[in-house]
Amino acid sequence: MEYKGIITPMITPVKKNEIDFESIGILVDFLLRNGIEGVFPGSSTGAFTLFSMKRHWEILEFVSKNVNGKLALVAGIGRNNLEDTIETGKKAKDLGYTGAVVITPFYLKFNQDDLYRYYSMVAEKVDLDIFVYNNPDLSGNFIEPSTIARLMENFSNIVGVKDSSGDMRKFNLYFTELPRGRYIFQGRDDLLYPSLLLGASGGVCGTSNFSPLIHEIYKERSIEKHFKIVNVMKILRKYNTMSYTYLFWRLVRNKDYNDYAIFPYSELKKEEKNDIENVIKLLTI
Repeated sequence: MEYKGIITPMITPVKKNEIDFESIGILVDFLLRNGIEGVFPGSSTGAFTLFSMKRHWEILEFVSKNVNGKLALVAGIGRNNLEDTIETGKKAKDLGYTGAVVITPFYLKFNQDDLYRYYSMVAEKVDLDIFVYNNPDLSGNFIEPSTIARLMENFSNIVGVKDSSGDMRKFNLYFTELPRGRYIFQGRDDLLYPSLLLGASGGVCGTSNFSPLIHEIYKERSIEKHFKIVNVMKILRKYNTMSYTYLFWRLVRNKDYNDYAIFPYSELKKEEKNDIENVIKLLTI
């Protein structure tokens, strides 16, 4: 399986804190129309940590059935518990996924040897293409490029990295330290363009949940569109992932809907909505 382009870290639409499968289906159709190359349910953008493993699996199953082989299927399987992560990986395999994104263990602090052992055990037990997910802002743990390189040298099914650290100096090292032919994905939308110039495989970019702009940047390598996404992210960085869900409702479902927040998140306040309206203006210029 080849992985490239834009892989969407899918939001998880809810209605009154119940998974809104109708909206997930509409999101899949939206992504197909926009030519997105892959989907990644069970993502940070989808607030995966707020769901039980049972609900996590229900999301993976629904997305797989609706994609029906038309997009690359990459499951978020990280559960902050090795046993649950491995079990979710095996479930994803049964559901037809070819790849898995595995975030570092979170909340507690781990050294590089700890992280190496964690990914080693996942790679030994999960028969999927594994992407190491480096997101220290959320996990509290930074996995070094040298550690990822060591993992890739010893486990052939560790095929790539998704980096959301925002550290371009460290991002550079993926190209000098990782074995050739591995997949390198940028997780920050406003860093996609420079990452592509370095040779990145693509981006795992949350704005693709509600706009085709980031995919256009991937396809066109447009510096003008890059600076547009820079301004979009300048606004969105102030808010949590519910802002992405709000924009999905406004721009994809064409509704101003309430009760879209996953507990314990709350809906955006009036002044926050007014600010995010500036994102819509930027996207429609």
